[in-house]
Amino acid sequence: MVSLGPTVPAGPLVQKQITVIQVPSLDKNRDKNNKHQNAGLNREELRQAMENLLATFLESQNVDEAVESLANLKPPKKFIPELLANMMTETMDKPEDDHDRVVLLITALKDKNLINSDNFMEAFGTILEKMSNFEAANPLAKSFVARFAAGAVSGGVISLAELASPLTGGHHYPLFLLCLQQLSKLRDRDWTTKMFADSKVNLQMMLPELELNKGRLMEILEDRGLGFLMPLLRVQADLTRQLQADASPANFLKWVRDNVDSKLFTDPGFITILITTVIEYITSVTTLHEGVDVTVNPEKPLVEQEKELLEKFKGVLQKFLLNKIPLHVTAIYALQVFSLNKNSPKGLLLRMFMNLYNFEVIDEEAFMLWKEEVNDVHPGKGQALFQVNQWLTWLEQAEEESDEDED
Repeated sequence: MVSLGPTVPAGPLVQKQITVIQVPSLDKNRDKNNKHQNAGLNREELRQAMENLLATFLESQNVDEAVESLANLKPPKKFIPELLANMMTETMDKPEDDHDRVVLLITALKDKNLINSDNFMEAFGTILEKMSNFEAANPLAKSFVARFAAGAVSGGVISLAELASPLTGGHHYPLFLLCLQQLSKLRDRDWTTKMFADSKVNLQMMLPELELNKGRLMEILEDRGLGFLMPLLRVQADLTRQLQADASPANFLKWVRDNVDSKLFTDPGFITILITTVIEYITSVTTLHEGVDVTVNPEKPLVEQEKELLEKFKGVLQKFLLNKIPLHVTAIYALQVFSLNKNSPKGLLLRMFMNLYNFEVIDEEAFMLWKEEVNDVHPGKGQALFQVNQWLTWLEQAEEESDEDED
């Protein structure tokens, strides 16, 4: 038996296990001569006290008493992450109801400012380090850990972005997706969708490289019932399939109007998908066709074919870009990223800029705004400017001359 001093009344929960460990009361009158009595608790003593506290809590289900008992222990801040990790690992093999109770306790500790998000994330990191051991003992270990983590997000202990940080790059895959599944069960789809959108987490970055290279994100999300998180991704897959089945611009436009929610038509995400899908199709059968060397300018017949196809689709693009300059700028960024993802094929971006300007799909004002805007969200801006800067200079001068002529 570990003894921490004379037998005195303990905190509500710890007192029930007084034969195992004795914890001093916070009563100032009783403890005025022993106010530093708790200062010497070492790691093992705290661990034993927490085991007792947790066992009593799971039996009594009294959150307030558990919080008070932990406050009475006064654990040094450096030990708090370890105590939180132990709370989760000690109940990992217990029923799911016990997992939920532990989450309620952790949330209550956060509400009382006895722990913070950094404490939880450090505890979570400790669990991740031992994940392989947990899985060796129980194949469902990731699901159990996901339940704890999702509960922490749901209870406001941590943010979804904080949870995603150590899992970026597909580490411990599919743990992050399991957490999202648990969140949708704990809350609902609308709450989970908003939480996900606010987090700014890039789901593609949560996949391991092997899965990322396969381009299976939407398929993976659908398999896990998470497709609702990225409706535009489903739209992109549908648009691609439609173009492959029927490349008629008129039929394509009709299909979009009949099958895509009209609320999305002015969404920048939809514009990005529309531009990307159309340009992907056009170049796949012309200048970026399989076997074409992208490091040199493509042959003239391919360039002409690319231009002809783009002109056929100009009406489709004009219908959605309308005269809204911000959407025009979005379209330019879509071209920028598309070019980068294709390893910046020689001359491609310049041809697209020139043709879409000449076909009156993208206005010169949008090109000037894009040129001057500082934006780190869309990669490849520097490379893109290098490829089209001379043309942009010409366009700017031509616009100035046009303005002078009007005056």
